[in-house]
Amino acid sequence: MIAGTTGGGEQAGVTFPAAADGRRSTSALGRAVVADALRRVDPDGAQAASQESDWRGGYLGHFRALIEAGLASKPAAMSVARDGLASLYGRMRVIRHGEPETGLGTLLSASARHELTAVEVTGGGTAERELAVPYRGERLSGDALLRQLDAWVAAGIIESSCADAVRTVAASPRLRLVSRFASELPPISPARAISGERTHRALSCRSKAAGRWWLECLRSGLRRG
Repeated sequence: MIAGTTGGGEQAGVTFPAAADGRRSTSALGRAVVADALRRVDPDGAQAASQESDWRGGYLGHFRALIEAGLASKPAAMSVARDGLASLYGRMRVIRHGEPETGLGTLLSASARHELTAVEVTGGGTAERELAVPYRGERLSGDALLRQLDAWVAAGIIESSCADAVRTVAASPRLRLVSRFASELPPISPARAISGERTHRALSCRSKAAGRWWLECLRSGLRRG
């Protein structure tokens, strides 16, 4: 939500609060928000979070305390969530050009400075009608892709259920690969995932259940396409 920089060189928009020394510390904000979220249901945990000297290295334990505190009951979970959000809302700041720093609440009543409009972008390229998988500088499709799937299964790089899911998509006469599947991919490139590194199973299909899940997702996408 950054709109530019102010005359003093700071980024304009929503930003972190300044500490006593003037620095905008994400660690200080994290300590404060977690402590506020815990204070009502776990005072000891709140104190531990607020006194954490190595937040970057030790924050995981305090986030675990957040989860554990919310497991006690529904009211406890609601308290942790409500107090944490309220703390963050109250601490984050808004910087605008030529204006004093304010809290987030000012955005609710501030007049719009830009008008949002809709535009249509028409693509000029040729639509992909065949599944192609990048691999070692090539794009595998058709029989070449099917043979490589067999090889990956035989080598233990992917499981047969994963290969079946890919074959289902490759065989579809009306292929539609939609972007909503992108968030389910592993955080590594497909080429690296299937280049023989067995520690990274292709498409994260480490079990038959995962393979069946992918197959159902792909089938659903094809039906809706």
